[in-house]
Amino acid sequence: MDMEVTSAIKEIALDKYTLEYLKPLQELPGEFLFGDNEPLGISSIQRVFVIAIKQCNLSLKAKKEEEIPVIRIHDLRHSHASYLIGLGANVVAISKRLGHSDVNMTLKVYTHLLKESEVKVLSILDAI
Repeated sequence: MDMEVTSAIKEIALDKYTLEYLKPLQELPGEFLFGDNEPLGISSIQRVFVIAIKQCNLSLKAKKEEEIPVIRIHDLRHSHASYLIGLGANVVAISKRLGHSDVNMTLKVYTHLLKESEVKVLSILDAI
């Protein structure tokens, strides 16, 4: 799906809440957040992510609460983009954040969400 994503390592800005959660990891020795002096491969990260979801579900099940689905870590990327679009963030900025080489890639993947925001545009215009 993300065939036009640039492959270069890039930095992205993080909100203060995410930075607070990551602070203990940043204080560990090593060059990488997920890995020591070598980055962890995506399959290793995915494996640990699935284990974490399953452990969380055991706790939720014990409390008789709804369990969360086991997803791919890549699905968090789509959730992030969808959330930002739902909040009305600029699509060009979202495209850059995702690392898409062209905003058209972002528009192609998330057009259905942009149509939903049309209601938001009309409510703004109606309020004038």
